[in-house]
Amino acid sequence: MPDAVVDAIVEEALSGAGGFVLDGYPRNPTQAETLTEVTDLDVILSLEVGHEVLVDRLTGRRVCDDCGTNYHVEFDQPEQEGVCDECGGDLIQRGDDQREAVENRLDVFEENTQPVIDRYRDQNGFVEVDGEQSPGAVWTEIRAAIDEHSRT
Repeated sequence: MPDAVVDAIVEEALSGAGGFVLDGYPRNPTQAETLTEVTDLDVILSLEVGHEVLVDRLTGRRVCDDCGTNYHVEFDQPEQEGVCDECGGDLIQRGDDQREAVENRLDVFEENTQPVIDRYRDQNGFVEVDGEQSPGAVWTEIRAAIDEHSRT
């Protein structure tokens, strides 16, 4: 979707929001510039995860072909391998979770989104979180950052 369309959707959504969390936006410097014109940010979180860890996490995802329930070959396995616990459907690996596609997605991230992170890195409210910790530890750091930097 073109930046202008995404920017307009975000601007409209934020115009009536009493508070908000953005996940996956802005994805490039142009979107970051638009966001700066539209609102102020209290907290900017960057979850840092190593390349190979990301590849393992993404390529390990399996999705039920019938109901869409997500699993992971290492972290969240179904009771019976390849079979959805919810509906009995087949678990598949989506095309965008295959290694070549994941590597491409990470390359695009590095090219387009890393400059956004670099832009925000020196701003007040920027917090880097170690995304390789347990989910509970990651959430604890996120919650602490929000508590420390958000304006009430």
